[in-house]
Amino acid sequence: LIRRRRAREVTQAPGNCQGDRPPALVICNSKYEGNFDPLPWAMKDGESVCRMLDKLGFHVIECNNQSESELLQSTQRLVTELQQGEFQTPVVPIYYAGHGIEVAGTQFLVPISAKDYSDPLISLESLMECPAKAYLEAGSQIKPLYFCILDACRSQPRSQADRIKWAEAAAREKKQVVRRKQNLKPDFVILNACEAAHPAQQCPDTGHGFLTKAFLHHGWREMPLSLLLETLMQQVKQETLQRAPRQQKPELITACSTLQTRFLGPKMLDVSSRSTSASCIESSLCGSRGESEAPAVMTSAMQALLSAPAESAP
Repeated sequence: LIRRRRAREVTQAPGNCQGDRPPALVICNSKYEGNFDPLPWAMKDGESVCRMLDKLGFHVIECNNQSESELLQSTQRLVTELQQGEFQTPVVPIYYAGHGIEVAGTQFLVPISAKDYSDPLISLESLMECPAKAYLEAGSQIKPLYFCILDACRSQPRSQADRIKWAEAAAREKKQVVRRKQNLKPDFVILNACEAAHPAQQCPDTGHGFLTKAFLHHGWREMPLSLLLETLMQQVKQETLQRAPRQQKPELITACSTLQTRFLGPKMLDVSSRSTSASCIESSLCGSRGESEAPAVMTSAMQALLSAPAESAP
């Protein structure tokens, strides 16, 4: 009951942007039916991510158990709130927990309306088309960095007939993908929980997906996005190697050149008392060393973060 009440508090009415709080989109699909197994952990992941993003200063749009049309409406709502607010270069988190597949190099997210692979799925490219168009239309007014975290599998359907069907859908999708990707590359960071053709796994102790667990542990820390992404990927690889049936290797897709100067939360630049601040480590250590030594210093900082004890978000 407390969690449900909290979710209602975090999510506001459509189009109701909260002042200087940039929007974040959290999508959790858990109540699947038919051939898709229910994912009760996805709801737990989403609720925890919502609370963390809310504390970081975002206006969280929480969307649970979304159909195909509702997924598209959710991204449109995110864009609408961005356009209504006075944000110049915000980092905009988009989090998804639910079923997913990948066929012929195209990722598809499974809406709650799908009962099997004969029902419509939604490609990641289609989901991101609305934010991409909004970016282009905004000109120099709004330049957000969409920070997408996808805690979903990328395995193929088991049936050959289903693989053929979605390979054909991927081929149709690719006719427009080249133009979309050219638009997305400078503005999107997409962090997948696993490599193509692999599943995303769940931590047996916490009940969170391994990527989500790492994000909840490190996401609130004051560090550049470049270091945050590397830290998340390293933790997932290390932890799954020790505690999961197979090692899980997150995959990062981006061409953004400003990750070293961008931070996740709008409140992060106001925080100066965190002992695990990677930006403090970077400025105190890297500032006195040559460029050739900087990668080693950043690696040391990342290892320090990985070995730090778990703490609660402030």
